[in-house]
Amino acid sequence: MEIDGCVLLLIKDGDIIYEKAFGSYNINIVVPIAFATKWVSAVLVMDVIDHGLLSLDDKVSDWISYYNDIPDKKDITVRQLFSRTSGLTNRLLCLNFQGPN
Repeated sequence: MEIDGCVLLLIKDGDIIYEKAFGSYNINIVVPIAFATKWVSAVLVMDVIDHGLLSLDDKVSDWISYYNDIPDKKDITVRQLFSRTSGLTNRLLCLNFQGPN
């Protein structure tokens, strides 16, 4: 797959501090990125774990209350999410995201 552009958006404390479109993209284009950010998430989570603030064996429901409302998913761990053994489906909820209101 060839990508002919991108958009860079930096937000700090809820404020846009930098916004630029490159190539054929414009500021308003929405592109699903799916698993493209998984490695960035893994690096950030492992850094938090290295600092002792989180464990791979922590239940996700301890941090994201949404999972407490799903009885068969409330015991999913961070480790299971990153190893893709959590039992969650591959339905990509991010494709339905329309951006901030």
